[in-house]
Amino acid sequence: EQDGQRYPRLTRILSILRDPEIEAWQERVGTAAAARRTQSAQRRGTALHKMVSQTLMTGKDAKVPKGAPFELRMCWQGWLRWYRLNQARLSPQGVEVPCISPTYGYGCTPDLFEAGMVTDWKTGSRLQAKHWIQGHSEVPVIYGECPDGVKVRLVRLDPATGDFEERIQ
Repeated sequence: EQDGQRYPRLTRILSILRDPEIEAWQERVGTAAAARRTQSAQRRGTALHKMVSQTLMTGKDAKVPKGAPFELRMCWQGWLRWYRLNQARLSPQGVEVPCISPTYGYGCTPDLFEAGMVTDWKTGSRLQAKHWIQGHSEVPVIYGECPDGVKVRLVRLDPATGDFEERIQ
């Protein structure tokens, strides 16, 4: 909310997009199983984002919660490896900072933004087209327009292996 005006979050807007692959998966595994897996993935993503934010804001590695699921531990392991490789080059201007654009009519909370780069952490088995849409849609909200040269970096953290995959557009 800004100046009494409520703005939808970008993730909510994107959630209404049809995804034939997701729909086929839901049909294959069943509605109840798909809902359980989706909720588990959402909890994993939320927990990971909290740990990443804490680490980036304090400079000290967050601790994995006691009894954390294997998939969260693997994502954290992958993120720490990615972070160690990139730490010296990072210059965060914002970490999990809510942003609103009255001009574009929506808000978002980018995972990390710095000069010329918006970064989003993903904890699923693969990157999806909507992840790129989300990242590129955050750019005008953060920077106030679509400046040339701003890139989007997606870092996928594999919940099964602890590996990471980084892609930049």
